[in-house]
Amino acid sequence: MNNIELNHDEDIICPYCNEVLASVAQGEDFQVCKHTVFVASDYGFEYIREDFKDIIELSEKDYINIGSFTKNLNIDGVKFAQYSPGPGWLGVYWGFVKH
Repeated sequence: MNNIELNHDEDIICPYCNEVLASVAQGEDFQVCKHTVFVASDYGFEYIREDFKDIIELSEKDYINIGSFTKNLNIDGVKFAQYSPGPGWLGVYWGFVKH
């Protein structure tokens, strides 16, 4: 995946259809579009698109670091990563494919 880090205060906008999927102003609610492969945080996956569930299988070791796991997925797409400011540094990860 092509990995892009966003500022923690940026909205999540699909890089393919430009739909706003998570708005900083609206808080924790999020949407998905047809390009969304996964939505995850350091706590685990919130959403995995059905046709990618077989690819995104976690081992115990991988589950400890979702950021590294999603960064290294063999998927032709884009991954956004956002980190909340310290002291928490919680990571949130979004994966997208064009098709």
